[in-house]
Order: sequence, then C-alpha cells, then structure tokens
Amino acid sequence: MGSVVFTSLRSRLIGVYVGLVVIGFGGLTLLAGRQIAVSAYDDFGSSLHIHALLLASRLGEPLEKSPETAVPLMQDLADQLDGQVAIFDPAGNFVFSSDFNPVDLVSTNSYIIKENYDGVKTIYVSTPITNEESEIGGYVQIGVPASVPQTAVTQRWIALGIGFLLFSLLGFGVSLWLLTTLTKPLARLEQTALKMADGDLSQRVAPLPNDEIGHVGAAFNTMAARVEAIVTEQRAFAGNASHELRTPLTTIRLRTEWLQSGQLDAQTSQQYIAEIDSEARRMSRLVADLLLLSRLDVGDERLDIGRLWLVLEREYEKTAVSKQITLTIHPPSAPLPPIRANLNHAQVVFR
Repeated sequence: MGSVVFTSLRSRLIGVYVGLVVIGFGGLTLLAGRQIAVSAYDDFGSSLHIHALLLASRLGEPLEKSPETAVPLMQDLADQLDGQVAIFDPAGNFVFSSDFNPVDLVSTNSYIIKENYDGVKTIYVSTPITNEESEIGGYVQIGVPASVPQTAVTQRWIALGIGFLLFSLLGFGVSLWLLTTLTKPLARLEQTALKMADGDLSQRVAPLPNDEIGHVGAAFNTMAARVEAIVTEQRAFAGNASHELRTPLTTIRLRTEWLQSGQLDAQTSQQYIAEIDSEARRMSRLVADLLLLSRLDVGDERLDIGRLWLVLEREYEKTAVSKQITLTIHPPSAPLPPIRANLNHAQVVFR
C-alpha cells in the first residue's frame, strides 16, 4: 500500500498537531510512569522496612529466651505480606524462616530486588535485632515477590494510558476545531477566486474575522474591486473605440464602392478620394488618441508637482518669450503632497 501524501494545508497541519500531541503527551506519560514506578517500589520497600523494624523490636527478648516463640510472630507477618520472614544469627548465618526455606542474608539499608530459591524476583529488606543493651542478637529479613508492587504499578500505568488517550482525543478535537477556523476562510477565499476566474467579477469574500486571514480577505476584495473597475473600463474603451471608428470606416467603405462602380465622373472621383484620405487621417488620429488614453494608467507612481512645473517651464520658456508671455513661479511655503501620475503623461495633458 502506497504512503499517504499530505497535499493540503489542512492535512499537513493536522499531521503536525497530532504528532505534537502524541509526542508531548506520550513523553509526559512515559516520564510520569517511570517516576511513578520508581516511587511505588520505593514506597513498598519503605513499608517493608517498617514492618521489619517493628518485628525486630518484638523479637529481641523472645529470641534470647525461647526462639520457638518467635515463629508465630514471623508466620503472622509472612501471611499478612504474602511473603517470607527469615531469622539470621549475629554472624549472618541462616537460622530459620516462616516457610522453612533457607535464604541468604541481604545486608542493605534499603531494599534490593533479586531472585529467590524458586527463581522468582523478590524484594528483600533486612534489619538488625537488638536487645536492651543495643547489642545485635541477629537479623530479621522480609522477602515479598516483586509482583506485589508491580501490580500497583501496572494499575497506575493503565490509568496513565487512559489519561493519555483522553487528553490525546481532546487535543485532537481542539486542533481540528482550530484548523477548521483557519482553513474554512481560506476555502471561501479560494471559491471566490475561482468564480472570478470564471468571469463573475462581482464576487467578493464575505466578512472574515479581524485577524491575518481577515486582512488577506479585505486585500482580496480591494484587488477584486480594482480588477472589476479595470475590466469595466476596458469594455467601455472597446465600445467607444468601435463607435468612434465605425463612422470613418463606413464613409470609406461607401466611397470605395462608388469608385469601384465606375459610374462617377472625374471631379466626383477626386472628391471621393479626398474624402477617403480625410477620413483615413481622422481614423489615424482617433487610433492615436485611443492608444494614448489606454496608456494613461498612473498606477502607483508618485509625481512631485514642483518638478512638473519646472519641466513645463523649461519646455515652454522659448515659446513664452516669443509670444511675450511672462512665466512667474510662486512656490508654496510648504511642499505640496505628491500626486499619483506619470511625468510623461502629465506633460501630454499640458501640451
């Protein structure tokens, strides 16, 4: 099966958001799970150590007088913890245990995880048994299968997994809503542009939110209005051009038909030829004027009025002198704002 190609902006953004949600929440879930697992084992080890201390405080005198009396206490704790309780002498040698299976003494201030005689991972804690003179009379050791705290850790992992799934779904829903608010205006903008491309220049984008996409929509509407105005002017220009050129063309066609008929005398023929030449010149001037009008698009060019006046003054200075006309400049105290015009086009207007 071929790979999925994310071609649309919506698909790419959804992929990115979902990836961020999964990576972010997944990373936090893994980190929290590891911390919870370590904390669960530490808490369980601390709890076992407290049980060992309590049992050691109760076994100090019985072990000295009658070791057999300590067995019920050990058995009760072993049943309570579902584990094994063992006694060692001061030298660390095994004495007896609640299940009568020998084990090695684990000397540590904390807990340790190792396999027992059956190959089962077990958590061991040990503590010394002291008498009233603070002399060590032996050691008590508690061993509980690691599956006991692991069950609690597994339950917490399940809770974290459910939380991760719920937060991921919530994040996906929020991301989908956010993407919809972003891409829906773009889709409307696209549809409007396609309708304009099909010839409906009156199309405009409906009001959008006052954000970056809304600003794009407003700019699009401004551009669309200008395009519609330009096209309208072009159509008007084409209509005016056809109307202005129709009259001389009709005159020329009628005169050439009469000349081709051979029914005109020499004087009338010369008159028609002169009229054809006059109409041709007229049509040439009309074409020149129309071309000039078509080029008079000022666009966004800015023209300094003072500069325009200096150009006109230099151009008409000799003509003004020959006709005894005095040109006087009265510049304003403050510079005039520039106008939207082309210098060459403005010169044509003043000629």
